[in-house]
Amino acid sequence: MSFKKNDAEMSVEIKYSYTVEVTSAKLINDKRVIFNAVVNGIKIDGFALVEYTNQQNVTGYLIQFPSHKVVKEGKESWYHTVWFPISKELRDNIKNQVISLIG
Repeated sequence: MSFKKNDAEMSVEIKYSYTVEVTSAKLINDKRVIFNAVVNGIKIDGFALVEYTNQQNVTGYLIQFPSHKVVKEGKESWYHTVWFPISKELRDNIKNQVISLIG
């Protein structure tokens, strides 16, 4: 993986095809939507679509994967419970599905 300077875009070599169908979405606030989806036939709950604005004042979207908190020796850590590579095209497709569900 490589990150572009001052950009949230990530280039990832995708070796598998992922089909994502957003099944439900709930608006949390004006910048965050929690949604559930079926990914390659597996139901996964707890994704988040988050709107952000970068330093150049350009608005974008990112997808947060479901995660859980682990407290060990008084220290909190968060771990993703699921992950798969998301291309820009797949991210845009997911974003459009979420927006169509919340209206």
